Amino acid sequence: MRAIFDLGIRCPGEIALVSFDDLEWFNYIQPRVSAVAQPTYELGARAAERLLRRISEEQTGPPERETLTTELWVRESSVSTWDH
Repeated sequence: MRAIFDLGIRCPGEIALVSFDDLEWFNYIQPRVSAVAQPTYELGARAAERLLRRISEEQTGPPERETLTTELWVRESSVSTWDH
């Protein structure tokens, strides 16, 4: 955001901005920042469970892959002002 502001680039308009993790302060700046909200608590809990299973040797073999649900919060920083 600072670089965009310092370079005089319009956000939105000339550039769109989307972040990972929906930080609370994204709602209190202008433009409000769009974000992909990740289930951070669940992500940490699942990672810890898997690590503990590996340490206790209850699980062997290749790493597992799991996809958790995310949400996209579209706010002013990524709303196009261009006519389509």
